[in-house]
Amino acid sequence: MQNLPLSASRKPNWQASISSKQNLFFLQASRPPLSSLRRMAPRGILTAWDRSLFSLQNFFIKPHTLTTAFNCNASNLDFTITNTYGPSDHSGSLPFLQNLRDLPPLIHGSWILLGDFNLVRCAADKNNGQINATLTAAFNDTIQDLNITEVDLFDRLYTWSNKQPFPILARLDRAFTNNSLNLAFPLTSLSTLPRPTSDHTPLLLSLSTSLPKAGLFRFENYWLQYQNFLPSVITGWQQAPACADAAGQLAACIKSTRAAAKVWSRCTRAPIHLIHNCQFLIQLFDYFEETRQLSYEEFQVRRDAQESLQQALKARAAYWKQRSKHKAIRESDSNTAFHRAQATQRLRRNYIRMVRVDGREVVNHDGKTAALTE
Repeated sequence: MQNLPLSASRKPNWQASISSKQNLFFLQASRPPLSSLRRMAPRGILTAWDRSLFSLQNFFIKPHTLTTAFNCNASNLDFTITNTYGPSDHSGSLPFLQNLRDLPPLIHGSWILLGDFNLVRCAADKNNGQINATLTAAFNDTIQDLNITEVDLFDRLYTWSNKQPFPILARLDRAFTNNSLNLAFPLTSLSTLPRPTSDHTPLLLSLSTSLPKAGLFRFENYWLQYQNFLPSVITGWQQAPACADAAGQLAACIKSTRAAAKVWSRCTRAPIHLIHNCQFLIQLFDYFEETRQLSYEEFQVRRDAQESLQQALKARAAYWKQRSKHKAIRESDSNTAFHRAQATQRLRRNYIRMVRVDGREVVNHDGKTAALTE
């Protein structure tokens, strides 16, 4: 990482890593740095990146925010980062939140919103519990309206201190991601770095696509939507080996049914491009229908594609609803993007980032599995 022209009292307090091999650094100063940088990043906001890895596509500046759009040189990844430095004078907090609401029309695809918001979301974000309820509610409403998800900070409760003998501590620095980025990087995590001089704790945002596959059997609710599922697994239940006691017989029936369900799932699993292919066929024949009459075979193909698409969309909605754990929402109100975002949040909360064994930190999946099972 190159040295940046910031004085010792103006240390950057943000750093983010896109992956273990591709690093993108976001830095934010608590005060305006040099005059040459102030013209590009008013109010002390600075975004820096490695030009060998990322190309700047666009940028725009609004009060208290600096938004930059990047393209990864090694892949087709496009994403946007909005670096924020909220006003310390709370008379400007509501206009600041309105400026955040105005950002989504200017942003396309994956989006990261991070920085010092100078606002809290609840009383637990300050050690004395004293908050401005109006601004707290406005901040939470803005987050909900932006349809973004906060990346939880696990290793610290607060990110700012007034450095007094009896300090006031607060959680002012945060990172948010939208659904598009959550789908691309489901294991995004937020952690802290040592704080040398600043009154803010540096934060490290790590984005990862590594999803270790669980070896546990999971019954999928959407299987019940297929008419041939129950006949297939009932046969497995009936063909379970006989046992002398009732508990053993029940366990044998469950194991046999589980094996039958696995076989059925492998044989009937839809191709990953099924939804896209069905949509393409429907659109293609709709286009043909505008210029000529469809043949009987073409009409049947389009109807089969519509039925397959409807079945696949129901299955996908049930899949993500089951993982989001939001049971209060009725099936008719299901929203796949919402449930997928909730499932991503649960995955991030349950993910074990590091295991310490005999003073050694283990971070790779196989090493953590060995440390926890041996």
